[in-house]
Amino acid sequence: MIAAIAVLSALVIAAGVGLFMIRNAQKEATAQARRAEHQLGLTQAAEKTANAERAKTVTANQKLETQNAALVAASQAADRARIEAERARSDAETARVEAERARLRAEASRRLERRSRQRETEAARVARKAEADARLAGERLRTLLDQEKQRVQELEELTRGAKIITDVPVN
Repeated sequence: MIAAIAVLSALVIAAGVGLFMIRNAQKEATAQARRAEHQLGLTQAAEKTANAERAKTVTANQKLETQNAALVAASQAADRARIEAERARSDAETARVEAERARLRAEASRRLERRSRQRETEAARVARKAEADARLAGERLRTLLDQEKQRVQELEELTRGAKIITDVPVN
């Protein structure tokens, strides 16, 4: 009987030790599950942040493309204005030369003085108009160039803070 009590006591002690080990294993499993949940939360937050950054990058790239297209269009408009200003300058020079010829013709021929004066007056008017057109085109060109410089600065400022994440696939 004592042997049976001893065996029973040993079994109770072994069961207690077993229960203690099971409880410790449960606590460890629970702690691991909490750590895994915490890590999953961190991973999900990082994924949300990466998705937000990706969306910001896509939006910034689209805005940059739009502004680049506007910049190209404005540059082309500035080129056209420059060509127009050059043409107006050329027209003004032509008108100036023509006015000089008209003045010389007036001096050479007193008989045709009245007609020559009318031509000279008209040529001067055309020269002034061409000169005014050239000034206006030059001012428009300067305005466009200033706007383009400002757009370039804005684009540079927009791209300074943008992070481009190359390791994140875009779906």
